[in-house]
Amino acid sequence: MSEFIYKVPMYDAEYQIKTTMKGELSIDDAGSLAEEAAEDFYNNHDGWECDWPIEFRITIGDNSSNLIKVELDSCPIFTSF
Repeated sequence: MSEFIYKVPMYDAEYQIKTTMKGELSIDDAGSLAEEAAEDFYNNHDGWECDWPIEFRITIGDNSSNLIKVELDSCPIFTSF
């Protein structure tokens, strides 16, 4: 698995994670990587408390993407007991 860095400028945050994508990463993969970054941010860095959409910047090696806006799609689940 390859690793990449993502930044969340709005919150002055930067994280490095492993991707589930196979093969060598390219900055052309930034859209898909931004979705992975958003999931990591939501699950592991209190992203569930934030107002969405959020902009991410993906960095692979020396290459950085433009800001990529990611929207959170929610799916309510109702359970009765």
